[in-house]
Amino acid sequence: MSDNMLAPLLDQLPEGFDPASREGVMYMEKILRSLPQEVQDEGLAAFPNGHAFADNVYGRSMSLPAGGLVVGKIHRYGHFNVLLKGKCVVLTEFGVERLEAPCMFISKPGTKRVVGVIEDTEWICFHGITPAEAGNPDMIEERIICKTYGDFDRLQQLEDKP
Repeated sequence: MSDNMLAPLLDQLPEGFDPASREGVMYMEKILRSLPQEVQDEGLAAFPNGHAFADNVYGRSMSLPAGGLVVGKIHRYGHFNVLLKGKCVVLTEFGVERLEAPCMFISKPGTKRVVGVIEDTEWICFHGITPAEAGNPDMIEERIICKTYGDFDRLQQLEDKP
């Protein structure tokens, strides 16, 4: 698998479209979502998640098989990420980068990723939680994920007001 595994998807972007933009990431997601439903379902099943909880911290692990393509969600808050194993190419509105384990990095608020998996990858992200959220990944996701960039921008404006 090459580092250019996102190239076939990037080639489908309209002329002049910047893939490293919100619009580019959303367009890439649209292309992937246009695949037949059974292909999408099979892809989701290939990315098992694990959940762990400590005092006010939630850890979510993902196993990403080589050759996989996955689109993440818009994260409302910055958070830690750790690649324990593997290599992948990641497209966000902030650019395209190659990640290779072991590495740790911080996601910026508003980050949504398209990930092309070069080698089997083990990825963990960590989020701060409230005691009421402990043990409930659905409740956590409801708070930390935005469905659209518009929702994210509105929430950011509200949080920025004194």
